[in-house]
Order: sequence, then structure tokens, then C-alpha cells
Amino acid sequence: MKTFYQTLSKRQQQIFDISVQLFYENGFAETSVRDIAEKLNIMAASLYSHISSKEQILEWIAKNYVGLLEAELVDFNSKERSFENQMRFMIRQNITLIGKNLEMAEIFRRYFNSISKETKERYNRFIEAYAHHLSDALKHFQIDKKLDLDAGLIAKFLMYNMNYAYKWTPENYKSEQIIDFFENKLLQKLLSIKLSP
Repeated sequence: MKTFYQTLSKRQQQIFDISVQLFYENGFAETSVRDIAEKLNIMAASLYSHISSKEQILEWIAKNYVGLLEAELVDFNSKERSFENQMRFMIRQNITLIGKNLEMAEIFRRYFNSISKETKERYNRFIEAYAHHLSDALKHFQIDKKLDLDAGLIAKFLMYNMNYAYKWTPENYKSEQIIDFFENKLLQKLLSIKLSP
């Protein structure tokens, strides 16, 4: 299945890539269409034959990011995995995806209020489905261990922290170190379980 990015023309992909860089480094409001055109070595007027507005580019970034989330994390509801392996899988998928698309993820978070209602609703549906499956895995675990936990609350806590892990971990942390933190520290403390190596 194609990503939204792959549906764009070659020139639109160049505009997309440059805009991600500029929006991330300078901010959306501080980046002008002229800045994007200069980076591409074309006249600003020429850019408008490929885009309708700067807001359209922001919408492209949002749609592409949500599409990546849906595609990469679609397999989180496997009945074949044990609770431990399901948690490992979800942590690894989430953090790896954000790590690979860090600039896009940050732009999406920063300018969430500026994207279309349709894209927001699509993202919220994805989040609800993700939280539901994570909560389901936690419920099975708490029944097995006879623990008094609010699975839904813990699911949202884990999701929030995974989504913002790159903000509160040291800058030199790589994806594997963040994944290790979640797998071997946070889950042990939060759920009092020792995950097998």
C-alpha cells in the first residue's frame, strides 16, 4: 500500500521534504513559501503550480504521518503473542516509527490544532484503536496476575510516554536505548514484572 508521500509528484515530494526540514527547524509560521522556493532554487510563483498554500503542505505532512502510524502499527492485535511479547512488540513498533520520522512527528504534535478536522478524526480513531488493544493486553495480564490495575489508564500512560520519549530522554539516546528503558525499567516498575530477555 502506498504512503501519502508516494502519491505526490516528484516535485511535490521535494517540496514536502524541504518543508519538513524548515517547519521543524524554524517553525511553521516563521517559514514562508519564499523560503521553501529558495531552498528548491525556484521562484515562489512556480511553487504555486504544485501547491495551493503553505497550509496544504502542513496537511500533507499530517496525512503522511497518520498513514505511517496506521501502516506500521497495524499488526499490534496478534493473538499469537504472549503478553510480554505483545508489550515488547508495541513498544518497539511505536518508538522505532517515531524515531525514523522524528521531524514529521514533532511537526504533527506542534501544529495539531492547524490540521484538518478529517485528519484529526482519523488520528483519534487510530489512537482509540491502539489504546483499546494495549488495554486489552493489560487486562489479560491483570486477570492472570490478579492485579488491581486500571488497564485503560495504564494504556494511555504508556502511549503518552512512548509518544514523547524523545522529548524527555537524553538527546544522545538512540531508539534502542529508549526501547530498552521501556521494556526493562518502566514496565518492571509499573507492572512489577520481569520481562524475559
